[in-house]
Amino acid sequence: MIEGYLTELQAATTLARTTRTLRIWRSKGLGPAYSRVGRNVVYRDDAIREWLMRNEVQPVRSRRR
Repeated sequence: MIEGYLTELQAATTLARTTRTLRIWRSKGLGPAYSRVGRNVVYRDDAIREWLMRNEVQPVRSRRR
């Protein structure tokens, strides 16, 4: 594999998801950015990190006591 890129299976493992989930996300326009190399799909390491950061949720402290 090209340095800095993950196969679909490697990306799925990194995200603790299945390749099927990644395929569903792609069909719905969700998930990290990807590229096609022929019939294969690859993900940049940075694209996965960026996607995770964009979807980060900051905890909000409850005001209840």
